[in-house]
Amino acid sequence: MRPPLLALLLALASTAAAEPGRAVTRDGGVLEGDVRVDAAASTAVVGKVTLPLDAVYLVERLDGTLIWARDFEHRMNAYEFLGADAARKVWIAAAKEAVRIGGSPVARDMVDRAEALGFSGPAADDLRRQADKVRGVPGERGRKVRADAEAAGARAHGEVVAARALAAQAEPEAVAQRLLREAIRLAPDHAGVWRRIQEIAPPNHPFGDQRVWLDWQVDLFSSGLELASESETELLRARSTWRRDAFGAIAPPILLVTPVKSSRTVGRCLGYMRLAIRALDSLFLTPNPVSRRPDERLAIYLYADRDEYLAKSGAMSRSGHRERLEWTAGHYSPSEQLSRFYWTDDLDAERRMVGTCVHEITHHWLQERNPRYRSGAMRLALDPPGFWIVEGFATFMEEGTYDLESGTWRLFNPRSESLDTVVSLRRGGRLIPWQTLFLLTQRGFGELSAENDITIVRRWRLGQAKMSQRHAFYSQSAAACHYLYHAENGKHRAALLDYVQSYYTGRLEKLAPIPAFGVDGKALGAAVAKFAREVAAGWRPPA
Repeated sequence: MRPPLLALLLALASTAAAEPGRAVTRDGGVLEGDVRVDAAASTAVVGKVTLPLDAVYLVERLDGTLIWARDFEHRMNAYEFLGADAARKVWIAAAKEAVRIGGSPVARDMVDRAEALGFSGPAADDLRRQADKVRGVPGERGRKVRADAEAAGARAHGEVVAARALAAQAEPEAVAQRLLREAIRLAPDHAGVWRRIQEIAPPNHPFGDQRVWLDWQVDLFSSGLELASESETELLRARSTWRRDAFGAIAPPILLVTPVKSSRTVGRCLGYMRLAIRALDSLFLTPNPVSRRPDERLAIYLYADRDEYLAKSGAMSRSGHRERLEWTAGHYSPSEQLSRFYWTDDLDAERRMVGTCVHEITHHWLQERNPRYRSGAMRLALDPPGFWIVEGFATFMEEGTYDLESGTWRLFNPRSESLDTVVSLRRGGRLIPWQTLFLLTQRGFGELSAENDITIVRRWRLGQAKMSQRHAFYSQSAAACHYLYHAENGKHRAALLDYVQSYYTGRLEKLAPIPAFGVDGKALGAAVAKFAREVAAGWRPPA
């Protein structure tokens, strides 16, 4: 039975050629240079050296094609195969020992594990017959054989990668560090690997444990992130008002200040923020962007947990609205030009947090980073009409789909809750009058009822839900953005983006529906409601 993703080079005998690159020999050596396969002669040619096919390993891709282990992922797969080879020998020896002591269930289990790692042929068949004939019970000795084999198999696997990591001095630095990280994961107590990590870790990094530094090095620093200077103003401010152990990380255009040392947690949070920023950059692309200094960054505070986030958000924003933040995972404070988040390294929690992350970073970006204008500070003093665009556009962005692994996003979501909500509100006669909604100021929004006395039904959720007028404002505003962006092949898209610019730069004469979109608020609202019904009925934008 062939190990997943890997195959012996012998399996390539029917193929005319393979891609050039590196290959791994059965003894763990890595063949360097231009490697070619001569299928007719069943040999691999490395420069002027000819080797038999059965002495070399290739890596199998998910689509079934065989390629050389020339990049890091395929190299690791090849080492995985070598580790499996070593572990297979352990399981075979354990199966023979279990047969000898008369432990039939244990012996069969050992043979199963060896076969899963490539043990096959007459020898495997013979050992299985022996295991099936044994009628004894495992007992204490059988359990010890199993435990010893599990420990030895894992150790043999780790030793392969550890050996390659320690032999990687001639490799590019990034490859050597990734090999070390994999080695310490598979063989956490390997003294040689641990010594090497201690040798390369800088003495003054803020993470304490050199293994944590290695995670950052591989996961984040190699992607362009760098530590902020100790004299960074925002970092000094955070240390004086929050935590002395906070450090700064710069991932342009973001300055992240945090005490969180998990590279995965920081990486996921930063990843979604930067993906949302890429989407916003593409939307507001302009041939004449506003010039910005390198130190003009979006300041983000990432807290260690929810309790710290709530405590410091209330204290540092001086808003006194802790109740308003109780169910949030993040918020943007325009007066401080600062966003605050917490993040949980849990997939279910992450799904809930992504929307908040995109929503708040949209507020932050529109206020401070839009390439079409310097900043949105002017509108704070004006309290202009058209506040719907602030929460509506952020919610519109939130309702998109963002794939961190592929680095892609899609701003149309057929399960958009705002569109569903508008359909339900219309049926129940509880829509905020559109002509009123489009002219509300932020102060006017604050006067809407916060009581959850409106009943709605959504297509994608069972049962009924309750919401307030303020929630209805968010949904109707976002639905208007969906309509203006997607409907009629994007006919109104430019007008929507111009409206954002008009609001954030205080162009009051452009904020009423007629000068902005050519129709009054009632007619625009009717078009939004019609679009929401069409999406519910199956409308999708053209591919």
